[in-house]
Amino acid sequence: MGSDDIEEIEFMGRVDRLFDRVTTWANASTTWEPLSETQAVVRRTLDRVGHLRDRETVPLIVATFGGTGTGKSSLVNALVGETVTPTGRERPTTRRPTLLIHETVEVDALDLPLEHVAVVRSDDPMLQNYAVLDCPDPDSGAEDDDGGNLERLRQMLPYCDVLIYTTTQQKYRSNRVLDELKDAAEGVRLIYVQTHAGVDSDIRDDLKAQLSGEYEVPEVFFVDSLESLARSRADEPPTGDFARLIDTLYQELSQRSRGRIRQVNQFALLSSALSRGYTELSRDRSALNELAEACRQQQERISRVMTDRLKKELTDSRALWERRLLSAVADRWGASPFSGVLRLFSGLGNLLTSMTLFRAHNSAQVALIGAMQGGRWLKARQSEKTAEEQTAKAFASTVDEDLLLEARFVLDQAVRKAKFDPQILAGSSSDELRQTAGSVEQDFFVEARRRVEESIDRLAAANSRWFVRMRFEFALAAYLAFVVYRVGKNFFWDSFFGPWVAASEPEPLLTADFYISAGVFLLLWAWFLVTMFTRRLRRGLKREIADLATNLTARKIPSHLYPKVSSAIDDAQQRVLELQTLSDRTNALAASISSKTTLGGKRPAPPTGAEKQPTTQGSPAVVSIVEE
Repeated sequence: MGSDDIEEIEFMGRVDRLFDRVTTWANASTTWEPLSETQAVVRRTLDRVGHLRDRETVPLIVATFGGTGTGKSSLVNALVGETVTPTGRERPTTRRPTLLIHETVEVDALDLPLEHVAVVRSDDPMLQNYAVLDCPDPDSGAEDDDGGNLERLRQMLPYCDVLIYTTTQQKYRSNRVLDELKDAAEGVRLIYVQTHAGVDSDIRDDLKAQLSGEYEVPEVFFVDSLESLARSRADEPPTGDFARLIDTLYQELSQRSRGRIRQVNQFALLSSALSRGYTELSRDRSALNELAEACRQQQERISRVMTDRLKKELTDSRALWERRLLSAVADRWGASPFSGVLRLFSGLGNLLTSMTLFRAHNSAQVALIGAMQGGRWLKARQSEKTAEEQTAKAFASTVDEDLLLEARFVLDQAVRKAKFDPQILAGSSSDELRQTAGSVEQDFFVEARRRVEESIDRLAAANSRWFVRMRFEFALAAYLAFVVYRVGKNFFWDSFFGPWVAASEPEPLLTADFYISAGVFLLLWAWFLVTMFTRRLRRGLKREIADLATNLTARKIPSHLYPKVSSAIDDAQQRVLELQTLSDRTNALAASISSKTTLGGKRPAPPTGAEKQPTTQGSPAVVSIVEE
């Protein structure tokens, strides 16, 4: 086995894998109508491609295609060297397809619908490689008992491998024929012919300019069918472009070229279907993106309502968080004068209550004071519990039914505009939506409480740094140092050492008024410092709550409220991207084998996802023929 054989096997393996992926993509279920329509087109294309793959050993079918009076039948007669089909110029003479085959070919082996086809046998050697199908005109409108020409033409085109497109100086700009050619040229190789060259002018340049936008036209043959038929009858060899046409047919349509021609056609057909499908889906992606945006907006809207409620609950419970933050800061500071003051003010209520015990005169009063203190403790605990429960209220109390129904109405309009199956919203009643949203909010508030705890720890750490502690500790210690200095100076110097050294009268000791005043100012100074520190904590806590609310608003809620819609959008987007990949791979394989033939074809679609580029040579060529 040579290297060429190994390369061919590897190539066929890639081809089989590609067809398997395309088949899987086309058969996948979807609720998006544009995608379903594209899948149906791809499935039909795969059926046609499968038919071509089954016919790789069957002789090629070469069909004529052209307007009324363009000399299709005359060209067929010239190719075989005898009159096998009737000819005429003014009216359509080919009212039913005529199949011209070699006398040794089994007609059943061609697998053609022959109910309305006239079969003619010939011993021309050229017909051993391919069969010629003289098709009706696409523009005559002639009808008989079997139906119109166009209907019969369209019935036969899917079985053709090569089209010989005949035209004339008068017909080559016919829009009707060119429109039919666009559909007929899908998945076939093309040869162009201008007939009546004996009386018409050379239009090859105009023909190339006209066709180069959609087709490759590397060469134009210029032949005269009637003259060529006369030379054949006189046993004279063909000359000029007709001779080159005969050589091209022998070289490109030989028996060993059947598989190559049909392989090129398969990829051209599949590439066209995938590229066209991706283009169509790309047009519909705007509505798909609008649906995704509507989902996002409704989810963000509900998220904002949830966040506003959370912010309100956190703000209402701020006193609880402040006490917890103050306690956390005091614990981080450890044993120090100012931390002691913080603990004192934090537990001032309990301290005052405890001091009343000293005024109790009997056990009944002690029991009453204890009951009052226990009630205060239970009330405080209940307040803390209530504050924590406020941040975990059910979603039904946060988002009302009107909001949910409005969100569903907006999504219903977007779903229909995007051409999705409306059933993806089925079952999303307001009760179910509230239940689903409630489960979302429970997670939402659990996350919020966790982040509040983290915020408290973060604020406690930020307010326990040494330069913060030093400011408040120094401010309190400075006053205490002043009082101690004043008492010490009065006791040791003014009343004891000073008079002894200076032989003067000692100063009187400070009275109780001084100590009372010093104590009062100590309390005021401590209260001022605690107030300033608490305001600092409160500002930090407000910032944390605001940041928390902002972050939770910006935090994207997973697609839980409408899971079917979100899943359908994601699936559709993924299918479009997969189609783009399949189309690009098909185009790449088509380009790799298109160079194996010099016959023409439609220009391949530009790479998906890229802007349309100017057409260049290099794809399957369109061979044009102008009759001399």
